[in-house]
Amino acid sequence: MKGHYLIGDENNEVFLGNLHDFLTKNIAPRMNGLGMNYFEVSGHHEKWNLNSLFSSKDDLQCWDQIVYELSAFEPCLKYSLGNFQALSLRSQEWRIRNFLNKEFVYAHINQFWDTEEDFYEKGYGYAAIVDSEVIGVCYSSFVTKEKHAVGIEILPKHHQRGIGSNLASLVVNDIIQNGYSCYWDCSLNNDASSKLALRLGFKQTHQYQCAGFSL
Repeated sequence: MKGHYLIGDENNEVFLGNLHDFLTKNIAPRMNGLGMNYFEVSGHHEKWNLNSLFSSKDDLQCWDQIVYELSAFEPCLKYSLGNFQALSLRSQEWRIRNFLNKEFVYAHINQFWDTEEDFYEKGYGYAAIVDSEVIGVCYSSFVTKEKHAVGIEILPKHHQRGIGSNLASLVVNDIIQNGYSCYWDCSLNNDASSKLALRLGFKQTHQYQCAGFSL
C-alpha cells in the first residue's frame, strides 16, 4: 500500500528526536529510488499526534480514519438485485468470462494481494455485473488468521441503487460463515461508507490519524 505505520510509545523521546533525520537520510532516498515521492503514515493508535510530529512539512495533510468490526451477521435485510447480477469472484464463470471492465476488479485485488491465485484461495468477493460490464466490487482486502478487512467500490453513476449493500452483505456473510470476523476501515468524512457499515451491523471500535506530504 506504499504507506508507513508508527507503532508503540508515542512519547518515546529518543524515537521522536531521531525520526526526522531517519526519514530524511534513510526512508526518503529509498522511496525516491523506487520512484515514490509522497510519504504517507498513520499511527497504530489515536495517541499519535501526526499533525504536531510533522508540522514542519509545508504540504502536510492530516485526516482521521474510523474502524468498525463485526463478528456475527444475520442477513435479515433482503435487497432486491434489480437489473444487475452479483457474481462470486471464486466462481468459474467469473474466471473464464471476458466481462467488460474486468480490470477494475483486478486493480483492487492486485493492490492488496501478491497474486490473483492467492486471493482466489484465501479471499472472498463479489462483482456487480450489468449487461456483461463490471460496475462494482466488494472483496477481502487485508486478511489475518481471524479477520478479513472489507474493500468496496461502486462506479459513481451506479451509486444509490443498493448495489453496495448487496455486495457487502454477500461478502460479509461469506466471511462470517467461514469462521472469520470482519474489519471495516474508512475515512471519518466518508458518510456513505460509515452508514453502510452500520446498516450491516458493524460497531465502531476506534479511530486513528493519517498524514501525508511530499518528500
